[in-house]
Amino acid sequence: MIPSNTDEGIIYGSPDTDRARAAIATVCMMRYHFPFRMVLDTLDDATEASYVAEPDRLYVVGADGNVAWKSGLGPFYFDVESWYDAIKKELKKGV
Repeated sequence: MIPSNTDEGIIYGSPDTDRARAAIATVCMMRYHFPFRMVLDTLDDATEASYVAEPDRLYVVGADGNVAWKSGLGPFYFDVESWYDAIKKELKKGV
């Protein structure tokens, strides 16, 4: 476990159903007030395997379906400001 998560009371076991995974993601979205949609991987982590997102990685997928931006390995190398900038850039393309 990550000490900062323990300090903040963020302690969850690994989900064993899609519904349990979605419930944890919902708590995350609400806690951090993410202003965008999230997509959940299946329990067999098929998307993670496709994008090599281990241990964690943030992506921005453009409207064309291609990866427009990806973070460093997380959670310690997430660059949230660059992530938001990439999201804004992709949204402007859709205007």
